[in-house]
Amino acid sequence: MLSSADSSIQLQNSSFASVPVLLDLACGEFCALFGSLDKLSLVISGGKAAPLLLRHLMESLTDCQALTVVVSDERNCGDPEAWNSRAVAVAMGSRLRKSDTTLLSPTFTGCASEMADSYEQVLSSAPAPNLAALGVGNDGHVASHFGNSVRHSPKIVDVVNDAPDPYRSRVTLSMPYLRSVPNRWVFILGREKRGLVRRLLSGDLLPVHDFAPTRWFIDQAALDVDSSEKHP
Repeated sequence: MLSSADSSIQLQNSSFASVPVLLDLACGEFCALFGSLDKLSLVISGGKAAPLLLRHLMESLTDCQALTVVVSDERNCGDPEAWNSRAVAVAMGSRLRKSDTTLLSPTFTGCASEMADSYEQVLSSAPAPNLAALGVGNDGHVASHFGNSVRHSPKIVDVVNDAPDPYRSRVTLSMPYLRSVPNRWVFILGREKRGLVRRLLSGDLLPVHDFAPTRWFIDQAALDVDSSEKHP
């Protein structure tokens, strides 16, 4: 966990802009970083922001690039409509039908520990991710790392049993695994994130800071008047 002494550097390497501009900027940086690679592995979270980015990144990939997409966390529930893996699969679109494209996600069994163990085995032989792109919750959580539930397990996959309602049981990539990804991007989109951005700019330490983002993409709409005056 970072200390309050680090708060002044938390939003370095950040961009504040409209959502279309942020997506174009991210896609440009994505191509510059990974356009020459034959194989690419991405960690993507559920929610709205990361799948939205993934949908745009699909247009930036070349036909000769093999792609592995790893879902960052999953809800232990029997409703497929609530699964993060479903949102990620929809964002991948037709790319998911290509033979050189793989989507890795926890398999629902009803038992979180079984899901975590199975996912751990799958990921232990998967290619190391080049990029992790995660959305950030209103409370500052990333993947399924919430306030008091932040884990520091040496494993690849953790079980979370005290997440907020209605999905208290989840599995998530561990924070050490997420931090091992060399490029760690976060996306904060929408007016509903104003309270979150205000806390970030005030130096509050939130679960997202344990992820140690290397790049922040923040929607201009998430800035309130006072914040936008300080960070034009």
